[in-house]
Order: sequence, then structure tokens, then C-alpha cells
Amino acid sequence: ANNADDPFPIWGTCMGFQLLTYLTSGENLLTDTNSTLVSYPLYFQQAYKTSKLFGSGSAETGDIINILSKENVTFNAHFYGITPKTFNNNTKLRTFYRMLTTNYDDNGKEFVSMIEAFKYPFYGAQWHPEKNNFEFVAKLGPNLHHSADAIKVTLYMAQFFVNEARKSSHKFKNATEEAAALIYNFPVVYTAGNTSYEQCYFF
Repeated sequence: ANNADDPFPIWGTCMGFQLLTYLTSGENLLTDTNSTLVSYPLYFQQAYKTSKLFGSGSAETGDIINILSKENVTFNAHFYGITPKTFNNNTKLRTFYRMLTTNYDDNGKEFVSMIEAFKYPFYGAQWHPEKNNFEFVAKLGPNLHHSADAIKVTLYMAQFFVNEARKSSHKFKNATEEAAALIYNFPVVYTAGNTSYEQCYFF
């Protein structure tokens, strides 16, 4: 679709990030990374300066980079990741994606935490940009932060990706078809007592 000038952005979070690396490389390159229920600051790599996600040079982006690099606002909940060495040794990965950031797990092992495709609007985060705003379940622990800066990070990532999606000309055939596809057709259920999520939709 993108090759045909039909913008189609993709964002992969956590396991979605891992899936992107699998789909691109054609093999499972993951290794153990003990990063469960913990937040880290990001270690920015040189490639971020030429990225769409962080390379604008705007004051807003500069503020977000400052927050991400200094504060524990990126919530991780994964047992696996991909190391920078594995990433760089795989021709398919290193020529398809920029490595934007890395992190170190609780055992000191470095893993890639954000990627962005060179040519396509494809993005991946090994951490969870969405949780700062929406998840307050006690079992997630005290390492999930809801500070003003943490909320800024969530909003920045969401607004960036929505702006990418706005470039698409895809639309429903009519208002009736559109209305039938809305999330509001389904009840939201409070599930904090039974899951790691405040609320869930059941289809």
C-alpha cells in the first residue's frame, strides 16, 4: 500500500514490536530480557536525530526527548527482547529500521526499545506508551508512573501516530457502515479485579 502512495502506518507495542522484528527478519531473534513491571528512561541512539518520531527539532519534541532520557516514564512488561548486537548483525533489520533507543533490563542486558522504518511509516516500542494515562491497577506496581511528564509522553506518541494515520485516504463507504464499526457499539467492562487492565472490551 505504501509503495502505491497509499499511506498505511503501523505501530507495534511490546509483543507487537517483537512481531515487527520477526516479520522483517523472517526469524525469531529474541532473547531473554527481564523487564517486567518496571519503568526506565530511554538511551537515545544517533539515528533518532534523523527520525520522523524525534527528529523534528521542535521545542515540543525536545521536551519529550528530555523527559524520556531522564525520567522513568516508559513502562516495560516483557520477558523477551532483541539486543543491539543481534539487530545490527541482521542485514534485514538494520537496513529496514533505524534503532532509535535502547534500554538495559534488570540484569544489565541491553535491548532495543524503539525502532522506526527508514522508508515506511512503521514504528515499534518495546515499552508501553499507552499505560501512563489509562492503567491504575495495583498489581502493575508502583513503577507505572502517572506524572504530568509521563502523561505528556503518552499524548505525544498518540498524537504522532494519529497524524500519520490522517495521511491515509481510507474511509467507510457511508455513514451507516462507519457507525457500525465504532467501538461505542460495545460495552466497556471494569476488569481491574481480574486482569492487569482497568477496562476491557469483549467482542
